[in-house]
Amino acid sequence: MNNSYWQQRLLQTENELCFIKKALKFNNLNHGSLLESYQLAERLKKLSAKFNDQEKKTVIYGAGKHTEKLLAVYPKELGRIISIVDDNPTRKSISSIPILPFSELTPDFDLLIISSDTYEDAMFKKATEAFGTTKQIIRIYRDTQDHPIPEFHLSGRWLHSDLQRLADLVKDIPGDFSETGVYKGDSFSLIAKLAKSQNKHAHAFDSFEGMAEPGDMDNGEFPKGKFNIGGLEAFIEILSKKDIPSSTYSLNAGFIPECFVESENTRFSFAILDVDHYQPTVEALKWLWPRINTGGLLALDDYYPDLDSLASKAINEFMKNNNNFEIFDQFNNQLILKKN
Repeated sequence: MNNSYWQQRLLQTENELCFIKKALKFNNLNHGSLLESYQLAERLKKLSAKFNDQEKKTVIYGAGKHTEKLLAVYPKELGRIISIVDDNPTRKSISSIPILPFSELTPDFDLLIISSDTYEDAMFKKATEAFGTTKQIIRIYRDTQDHPIPEFHLSGRWLHSDLQRLADLVKDIPGDFSETGVYKGDSFSLIAKLAKSQNKHAHAFDSFEGMAEPGDMDNGEFPKGKFNIGGLEAFIEILSKKDIPSSTYSLNAGFIPECFVESENTRFSFAILDVDHYQPTVEALKWLWPRINTGGLLALDDYYPDLDSLASKAINEFMKNNNNFEIFDQFNNQLILKKN
């Protein structure tokens, strides 16, 4: 395996561990909060490239939970924070930074950062009325709305180098490639290219309308409609923009198990399964596994061995009730099974 593969894996791990370390500062460990904080950090990073001056005297406008998250990921390039102001302060400081009423803010600062995702526009209006154009005033969300924010998942992100490596391992195994749960097609677009390079076909199985209703084993996670990309036609357009020839893939729309109906006789050498919820994972494993040829690989996402819910519970039950596999690899909360 070449050095570039391991360098990419190491860089991904270092970046995510660095962010998670920062996020730990405010002790908020659920995935949704981490995702929000990651997106906030990315927006601040984009702003810091524009306002790069560590010597600026910076004031944060807003003293709520949003500012706690902001401080945990604050880039020093946005200047030295001298104070936090709030319309109705209820505490004296955050992280030893003094909090003052907005009415007491004097012009002795260079940059004002509005720290709110809900009231940003109203706060911006108030700040500009108070200081006009004499000061730089940043709206974190409005000022970065035209800049795409990279996606972040504690799991759920398949490195292209991993997919390339796994595909290479099954080049002599008969059977097509598939992905169940394709979302925006980042992985599937590569899967289609890799399948074509081996004279194989790629199959996508998805509702293309987001998640189904969570079941009893899903803890209310991933509500109905989450990850909706706008339907099948929207997904076709995504692949078209990536220059993926339509002859290289088949799209099977519907919730599990209905999406499998038209592919009953298909065999696979490589399959990815990423549907988050417990029952769809149970049904997908039941359908996929008998159709994977000996020596083929099944790549499973969102696998937390000690989690007794969601997809992890279904995967653990599957491994307990089947013995014709070996655990081939495990990384980034992703599990690779090889069929014996």
